[in-house]
Amino acid sequence: MRTFRLPRIEVAGPANRTIRPGKKRAWRLAVMLTAVVGGGSLLTLSSAGPAAAQPAGPAPGVTVSAAVNGTHAPRLFYASSTGQVWMRDLANPAGNPVNLGGRLLGGPAAVWIPPGQLFSAGTYAVFGRGTNSALWWTYQTASGWSKWASLGGTLTSGPAASARSFDRSSSMVFVYARGADGALWMRTFHNARIWAPWVSDGGRLLPGTGPAAVIGDGEFVAAVGTDRAIWVAMNLPGSPGFAWRSLGGRTTATPGIATPVTDTVVAFARGTDNAAWYNEFWRHATYVKTGWHSLGGRLTSGTSAIPTMVNTPQGPVYLFALGTDNQPLMRTGTWPALQGWTRP
Repeated sequence: MRTFRLPRIEVAGPANRTIRPGKKRAWRLAVMLTAVVGGGSLLTLSSAGPAAAQPAGPAPGVTVSAAVNGTHAPRLFYASSTGQVWMRDLANPAGNPVNLGGRLLGGPAAVWIPPGQLFSAGTYAVFGRGTNSALWWTYQTASGWSKWASLGGTLTSGPAASARSFDRSSSMVFVYARGADGALWMRTFHNARIWAPWVSDGGRLLPGTGPAAVIGDGEFVAAVGTDRAIWVAMNLPGSPGFAWRSLGGRTTATPGIATPVTDTVVAFARGTDNAAWYNEFWRHATYVKTGWHSLGGRLTSGTSAIPTMVNTPQGPVYLFALGTDNQPLMRTGTWPALQGWTRP
């Protein structure tokens, strides 16, 4: 198992100012895994179903997640104080959230799996860290949502997920999390509907934080290092695997990541002033300077970001986080001109 410690680096923000972070019964899982990260099969989760009838809000400080199918407003996913997962359809903001059940430690990771061999019509999938610290998932079906099932492993953070379809006959899902050794670990879901074993991608992530992932011109993962800087792991076409680099900054909250413009990748973080900050680290949109830039706000959680149109990068971008009242906030717009913070 290969791991390495990320060196301590700080990078100055605008006007030579260093970016520093802010402060930060339905069912039970049956098996406690003790390996650093172990394999897991799709075990059906015994569940009495969602226990709460009334909609619940996000747990304090939980990082929300969002996903979009490319033709629809995003769906927002979060874990309540009981660990249950809830879904809000932002196309119907007045509607009640849907209870997806489960019992997670930390927030969920949602992803839209495009049409392909895995799911012919495409589908939403949600991943989370169960109370036994294993990875669990559920996905939307024609009649609702599947039962939660275990993918094994011993996670020490919430997961991140990304997916892509190379064509109608080939698609993959990538799930990442911090393992018991502090490194980044990954599992992939292949065309044969088989989950590959866990693989270490190295690094040393700050305890209490998880990764963020996106597919662009390769695989990109953002994480907080033990030096509290933002680090990105990039697995580019033709490369032997992930390579890490520091973006500097300073945070103790789970970051976000997105590809708002063709081949451009942006990391988001909550700074020590509790505002959101962004850094275009892979190629650059027109008129965006290098380094960290503030998006303002008074946030109490990590950040989550998605481009609205999966196959049309010039479509709107969404950034989410919790505000001081523990309710979701968002900024949206065509990159890099985002509107102010509003309620989704």
